[in-house]
Amino acid sequence: MAILDKINSTISRNKLHKEISDLENKKASLQRAVMNEINGINVNIGQICTEIGRDVYEYYSTSGEVTMLEDFGIKFEKISSLKKTIAEKEAKLTDITNRYDEELGLLKNLVLQESSVNFAGGVPSSGAFCRTCNAAYKPGVDVFCGSCGSKTADSAPVVSAAPAAALTVCGSCGAPYQVGVDVFCGGCGNKL
Repeated sequence: MAILDKINSTISRNKLHKEISDLENKKASLQRAVMNEINGINVNIGQICTEIGRDVYEYYSTSGEVTMLEDFGIKFEKISSLKKTIAEKEAKLTDITNRYDEELGLLKNLVLQESSVNFAGGVPSSGAFCRTCNAAYKPGVDVFCGSCGSKTADSAPVVSAAPAAALTVCGSCGAPYQVGVDVFCGGCGNKL
């Protein structure tokens, strides 16, 4: 039964991670789309400013027709309108960011809560978590982590009837182990 709970917990955690990843991608996509719109509007404003510069040059190099002054007013109104549109787009960008950040925060909290719950469905009273993968385990019951197989921190030392074995260090992580007693490293879980 504990294996099924573990599998369900892992599947649930994987679904949450996928949903978080999908939301982050959607948020980034929407932000890029809005930024592209803002950049397009800025290009349009730049083009209008270039036209105004040409018109000013023509105005001073010619007799100064009154129709050109009317064109300036129209172009300045268009720039003002485009700046309002940019402000609206920036507000939309802020709204997207805030909305998705809030939703992502809730999902990330679910992942944290999910990882702190042991496979029996409760939170360990002593805060017992694996040193290697941070999965919860039952102190005094679980000798090895159900998630990664590492020896738990509070597991009782293996007692053998044989004379005391020599201590050696693991080649992978440098944790001490008893030759002939320990089969797996208590630090990293590698086979010795």
